[in-house]
Amino acid sequence: PPGAIQGTGKSYLALELARAIIDGGTWPDGAPVGTAGRPVVYVEAEAVPQITAERALALGLNRKMLFPLLPLRGEVIDLIAPEWQDHLTEMVHHLKPELVIVDSLSSVSSRGQNSVEDVNALLVYLAALARFGNCGVIVIHHIRKPSTGQLTLPGVSIHDFRGSGHITAMARTVLGLSVDQKGKRFSLNGPRRLELVKSNIGPY
Repeated sequence: PPGAIQGTGKSYLALELARAIIDGGTWPDGAPVGTAGRPVVYVEAEAVPQITAERALALGLNRKMLFPLLPLRGEVIDLIAPEWQDHLTEMVHHLKPELVIVDSLSSVSSRGQNSVEDVNALLVYLAALARFGNCGVIVIHHIRKPSTGQLTLPGVSIHDFRGSGHITAMARTVLGLSVDQKGKRFSLNGPRRLELVKSNIGPY
């Protein structure tokens, strides 16, 4: 999962990865995207589809290939519940996406995120979904609120992620997004730093 403090741009990063998959171009490290033109499913659990649509438009993303899973009126998405799992699995079956984006982990589970028991069922389902759909799954997550002194430190470590350590243990790759600081006081204005925090599938 990519992780960062609020306001850093986790959702923008996820949409930029979706744009690369849909429209081609390059990955954040400059490497060329291989095959483009595949759909992306976006699980919009934070219930702000208008903002997501505006961001996709600003990025020039072909929104006809971005398929949102939205909560029904008066409901919330709960990927622990069998009916929501079935709904997402059906979307993956019919659309055959290259990527599923879950935004965000804390918004798609009714069980919380602080123990292995809280998160295991959800993570096992998402891993099974990736195998079933032969697709990637990105889960956006938040990091713990750092102390004032830590805010100016560069980078994100595996220990900064909120909730159970099982979340990052289950992930094959973990990305950290932070803001490079120029002064002594923390500011969200500045260039973003994207780091590979963990990798089980390739070199750092």
